[in-house]
Amino acid sequence: MVKGMIQRGVNALCQSPNHRVLRQRLLVTGFFLLTLLVIMARLDAEADLRLEANTLVLPGGFPALHVNNVSAKLLSSLQQHSLTRTTAPLVVRDLKMAKLANAQKRKWAKSHFVPPLWRGEKRPSCARLISGDVMEQARAKDFMERHKRLEKTPLEYVREARNCSRFIEERGYIMAATPEERSFPIAYSIMMYTGVEQTERLLRAIYRPHNYHCIHVDLKSGEEIMAAMRAIAGCLPNVFIASRLNKVYWATYSSLEALLFCMDDLWKASGTWKYYINLTGQEFPLKTNLQIVRILQALNGSNIVDASTDP
Repeated sequence: MVKGMIQRGVNALCQSPNHRVLRQRLLVTGFFLLTLLVIMARLDAEADLRLEANTLVLPGGFPALHVNNVSAKLLSSLQQHSLTRTTAPLVVRDLKMAKLANAQKRKWAKSHFVPPLWRGEKRPSCARLISGDVMEQARAKDFMERHKRLEKTPLEYVREARNCSRFIEERGYIMAATPEERSFPIAYSIMMYTGVEQTERLLRAIYRPHNYHCIHVDLKSGEEIMAAMRAIAGCLPNVFIASRLNKVYWATYSSLEALLFCMDDLWKASGTWKYYINLTGQEFPLKTNLQIVRILQALNGSNIVDASTDP
């Protein structure tokens, strides 16, 4: 049909003796053909996007994609091919491109969907995770699986700690404190068995130069872990490895003995600290050093000690 109309338009133009009329007819015919092509494209797009879909679940553990309209051809393609994590962002992009082709330009449904990498993938929201958002928890789990970080080895810590000033600066240790903090030093003991990186992160969070930090390394830990912790302690003032070490076994006297070793060393290091806090390498503070100081000041010399008796 279009071919016949074009042919008739050309014949009419060729039969005209007037060049002005020829140009006018050419413009009118061109505008008519362009309008016709646009109308046909709109009709084709609407016919292609008539299929309504509420939920599209991607294989490979991806959360569901919620959309208002999905191209019938695209949905058929999705059903024929097994999607993987690496192809999912491309699928989302194709869905968005199909949406833009819709003449009515319907908006995406307001719901969770996998952010396409081509737009910049967003990190999980801490506020939503804390509030118990199930969809955000699923997205965070998937994000962590696809963005796994390599843990530093003990030997890497030994190598980095050879330059102490650089180690302190790059790791972000806080070497300053307020007068209120300096007037209220705290003694810490850390019982650790494994996980040098996690223990070092804990130490970095609680460390202040005026505090005192004793680290008890379980003798079952191995030479590499012991070397790494000694290297870290050697770079930081008022951080030291306990002078006596033992093999620690859960729910036995050996656990208490390790604490007593550190308490004795901390008392010998200085008698000026106000409070003693015992930690394990798997813990992490929820308060800053200044906040901890103010909480302990409010105790006014009282202790917080959990105790229990055997039945």
